[in-house]
Formats: sequence, structure tokens, C-alpha cells
Amino acid sequence: MIDLKNDRIDGLLIDRVYANYYLEAEGVLNDYNVFTVGLETEAFAVGARKEDTTLVKKINEAFSSLYKDGKFQEISQKWFGEDVATKEVKEGQ
Repeated sequence: MIDLKNDRIDGLLIDRVYANYYLEAEGVLNDYNVFTVGLETEAFAVGARKEDTTLVKKINEAFSSLYKDGKFQEISQKWFGEDVATKEVKEGQ
């Protein structure tokens, strides 16, 4: 991102959420075109031992609760500029 900002490169392939956050923090978001090229297929997860079903259930319930009361979207908007919830979070899975 620094090389792009300093005109040492013309473009780069980078995570869209990170790019938007960095450019917004630098105050130059409107100076660049950020677009998705269909490579975004990776989801992130919270891991727990397979046998710890109680913990997994509590984690899922916590994410679901955060999403239902709007806190997840608030945090997501603050840090990423958009709702980054996966389909599973939205559906409470």
C-alpha cells in the first residue's frame, strides 16, 4: 500500500476490507478505485476442539446475538466500512 501511495506501483491485489480500511485511515479512499475481482472466497473461523460442543454453541450464540441486536454491524462498519458478516453469522449458525 505504501508503494501505491508513493506512485512506485500502479495497482495491487490485496484484501478489499484491508484496502478500504487503510485508504480510509490515510484519508485517500476517494483517490483510488477499489473493486472486487471474484477471488474473495475465504471465510474466517473461530476454532475449538471438536468435542467441546458447549463452547462452539456459546460462540455461535454470541455471534448470532451480536448480529441480531446490530452490534456486529456497528463494529463491522466502524472498522471495515461495511457489514462483513458471513452467511452463517447472519443465519445464526
